Amino acid sequence: MWDNKKTNTIENGNLNLLFSDQHFKTAIDQSPTATSIYNILGKLVYFNQAFSCLWLIEDSKIKQYKNNYNLFKDAEFSNDIIQIRKIFEFGKPWKKSPNKIIRSDSEEDDLYVSSTFFALEKENGKIEEIVLIQEDITPLLKTNAALRKNIKEISILKDALDVSNIIIEVDRNGMLLRANNHFCNISGYSECEINSISIFQMRSGNMPDSIYRDLKNTIKKGGTWKGEMENRSKKGTIYWTETTIVPLKNASGSAQSYLEISSNITERKKAELEIIDLNSKLEQEVLKRNEDIRNAISELEAFTYSVSHDLRAPLRAITGFSELLNEEFGEELNEEAKRYLEIIQSGTDQMAQLIDDLLQFSRVSRIELKKKMFDPIPIIQEIINKTKINAALNSEIAVSSLPQIYGDPNTITLVFTNLILNAIKFSRQAEKPQITIGYKESGEEVICFVKDNGVGFDMRYSNKLFKVFQRLHSTQQFEGTGVGLAIVHRIIVKHGGRVWGESLPGAETSFYFTLPHKKKDV
Repeated sequence: MWDNKKTNTIENGNLNLLFSDQHFKTAIDQSPTATSIYNILGKLVYFNQAFSCLWLIEDSKIKQYKNNYNLFKDAEFSNDIIQIRKIFEFGKPWKKSPNKIIRSDSEEDDLYVSSTFFALEKENGKIEEIVLIQEDITPLLKTNAALRKNIKEISILKDALDVSNIIIEVDRNGMLLRANNHFCNISGYSECEINSISIFQMRSGNMPDSIYRDLKNTIKKGGTWKGEMENRSKKGTIYWTETTIVPLKNASGSAQSYLEISSNITERKKAELEIIDLNSKLEQEVLKRNEDIRNAISELEAFTYSVSHDLRAPLRAITGFSELLNEEFGEELNEEAKRYLEIIQSGTDQMAQLIDDLLQFSRVSRIELKKKMFDPIPIIQEIINKTKINAALNSEIAVSSLPQIYGDPNTITLVFTNLILNAIKFSRQAEKPQITIGYKESGEEVICFVKDNGVGFDMRYSNKLFKVFQRLHSTQQFEGTGVGLAIVHRIIVKHGGRVWGESLPGAETSFYFTLPHKKKDV
């Protein structure tokens, strides 16, 4: 038990403690601060539990540590012995500057300790012990380092904001409290005028009141307002800003002022206005051009039908007179003259067909597509039946199952008609003409095809296939006007699809066209 008597011995190997007050010992034992006591020789006299925790002293090694540790032999304090001895001599407290240390387990750690020495004076005034109070200030130093880093980063951000942004603070009445240099440069107000300016003075007068009402309601509720503002400088020039306004709240949560951060977007707004004006002019120009195109198309239609009528009349006359000539004088004509008449009739028939094909090609461009989902099989079957009725065919036509397709049934009928007739024409010289109609899926589109085992063509000239009057075979070999595939191409492109052909001379020929699924309607 501790009492008020002085004692300097403890049995069973315990260290001597020179306390005259039980309360003092209790305070040291319960203190969260590492506390240790040393005699005039530097020998450890006493330490508390906090000291053991700080220096990672295991319970099993406490007795050994007490018996062996000497403050004056510690390398950590080797440079401070003179200063520590002065404490015994003069009794003046001394605080050692914190530095990185090594714990007793010899493992280096990021540990920084603050050490403070003060004298324990006896009743007779002599100083025979000193107290060392040590505190781990590593967290404090790390916090300070992080704080300095944050302050530096904030300073960098502030400098960046000052350079690129307009920053002002206003009170609840809209009066400016402070502003950066960027504000002064763009607004024309000097630094000494800032506190006499109201944000209402900077309004351009061109913006609707609804924007200001929305701004007021937003910040009144403590929210952040963002938007574009048109402002007027001191000299009256207009400038635009992209602005964010946030309330600066006090401890009670109410806004005491408002911070406005803006970027100058004047050049961008000018460009936008120019684009709007340009678009307006362009729209008017497009409307005018469209009207001109409609007028040109109307005139072209009138011209086309006029030419068609004017061409058909002499063709009918040539055909009629050649037939009369053959009927009335056929017996008197020699074989050469009859051949001439046949050439004349063949030429007029071909010319009439060419006129019909060109009119059909012209109409395709003006047809309004009425798209829907439909089954192409009945259409294909009807084309085949009509073809067989109109001509003696020995072609074998195989139709694979086809899916429902999305398009205009009338124009798609023209596509299949032209491709099937084309396949029949160019395969009729084959020993066993075979035509296959089918399809294959490909992602977001359906690929339909018509194949034949006819004469084929050279792929080097495939770019001519879908152009008007471009033929890869002479009219002596195969009849036709060279318009059918051009019609196919125009219809498929109008549907938003593609069309192409693949072949080799004397080999199988395939014509493909694609139709987008319904979701890809164009």
